[in-house]
Amino acid sequence: MKIQLKFNKEEALAINNFMEMVKPPEIPEDDFMKGIFKMGVEAMEIRLMDAVKQHAEDNDLDLSAVGLEDTPIEDTPVDESTDELQNS
Repeated sequence: MKIQLKFNKEEALAINNFMEMVKPPEIPEDDFMKGIFKMGVEAMEIRLMDAVKQHAEDNDLDLSAVGLEDTPIEDTPVDESTDELQNS
């Protein structure tokens, strides 16, 4: 799958500055951006799970039918391929 993003001049400059400051030289730009994307997706997934669980708690809903009854957010699997980016 290929994802293409269109940035205005200010956003493009900000992305380029970010890349220059934090991307390790040994990691290819494509891999770095893929890792950033994966970390964002994982963070969004955690936020959504938190919101679903909070909604269920607030409305006395049983989430066991979808397998969320006793899964703490901290135990949510994380894609370890992004660890290299997180630890650099």
